[in-house]
Amino acid sequence: MTPTSFTDLYAEVGRLRDNGDVEGGIALLREHVKTFPLHKGVVYLVLAQNLAREGRPKEALDALQEAFAGGCRYKAEWLTGDP
Repeated sequence: MTPTSFTDLYAEVGRLRDNGDVEGGIALLREHVKTFPLHKGVVYLVLAQNLAREGRPKEALDALQEAFAGGCRYKAEWLTGDP
């Protein structure tokens, strides 16, 4: 799938997750993390959330580190308030 907007990407990741294909959603996020530059921070955050939910905390933290290195910034409560 080639999303034409961030909304399409987010919807497809949700659809894949709801159908039990979290890995497919993770792969799609990784593939398109830089496709929508205005939403890059949200893409990284959703990627980190999905990785964490899958029991892959190191990869989740790596995704956030990549986001920080790329200039993304988040409210502290976004990171501390989401288990």
